[in-house]
Amino acid sequence: MKLSTGKRAFITVTEAARVLDINPSRVYRLIAEGELPSSSFNSRTLVRRTDIETYRKRRDKWLKLHGRVTA
Repeated sequence: MKLSTGKRAFITVTEAARVLDINPSRVYRLIAEGELPSSSFNSRTLVRRTDIETYRKRRDKWLKLHGRVTA
């Protein structure tokens, strides 16, 4: 599935980790904790690109409120 911009709508956990600048195990933890929705396809865990962006904005807002530096 592709978006009109040519980017895929779903990305792998490894790609999500790269986008968020975190370890893939942290992405799996976010999924398990319900912080990041995911889907399974052919035994692969995939994350919607829009959900990654929503999570990143929420995380950055929290970091800013708590005086932490964002990447």
